[in-house]
Amino acid sequence: MPNLQRLKPRVPKVLFFDIETSPIIGTTWKKWDTNVVDIVEDWKMLCFAYRWGHQQTVKVVAQCDMDGYDPTRRPWTHSDDLAVCQALWALFDEADIVVGHNGDQFDVKKANARFLEHRLGPPSPFKTVDTLKVARRGFKLTTNRLDDIGQQLGLGEKAPSSYDLWRGCMAGEAKAWRLMKSYNRQDVHLLIAVYLELLPWMDRHPHMGLLSGELDGCRNCGSLNLTPDGFDYTATRVRQRVRCDDCGAWGKSTTSLPKIAAAYT
Repeated sequence: MPNLQRLKPRVPKVLFFDIETSPIIGTTWKKWDTNVVDIVEDWKMLCFAYRWGHQQTVKVVAQCDMDGYDPTRRPWTHSDDLAVCQALWALFDEADIVVGHNGDQFDVKKANARFLEHRLGPPSPFKTVDTLKVARRGFKLTTNRLDDIGQQLGLGEKAPSSYDLWRGCMAGEAKAWRLMKSYNRQDVHLLIAVYLELLPWMDRHPHMGLLSGELDGCRNCGSLNLTPDGFDYTATRVRQRVRCDDCGAWGKSTTSLPKIAAAYT
């Protein structure tokens, strides 16, 4: 007999995250528009912040909090960010949907690069929502940077930073690490705020409406608070159109209306 509990549908697990990496340290012959002559030290993952969609707390995992962290060891070795990468790998492996700003082109690929180098293998497959792509596809904003979108919509802004913050972390300064973790944490707070503001506009969001074995909830947030509002017409089908009373997204029924009823509606 099959394990019915294992087959029971569940709400997808949504992971919001942002990573911070160290710079590539190299030598050059010129300051501007030049190639690196030699890489003295390649980049590593300094830390990442994350929050599960069903939780309220943003957490940060950083090198400085890991066993064996030694700020005096220079240059950093291959394994210095291993524990951080393993922690992020485990979250990716658990997630159904991963959300980031420019996550598809930067954060996810950067994380995969470290997973590859550490021979961690690929985590279980997940879908992504990239709020940068949503902003570019749906709007013509003055700028699509997370900080600027947050300020334009009155949602907040990124914490102030400069290269000295990264320099301090690489030197093992405790104050710099505290500021870095705070900076990283604020990025995720802002990411979530922007995501929620853009959510009703997302027409390609992975389906969140899997409840009771049927796709009967809002595709963007999973809510059952749906109000019928008009119809969706194609050349061959007529479907009920609905509006989500929680996130504001529009959707439509998964099945066509009866032909006779549709003809006289």
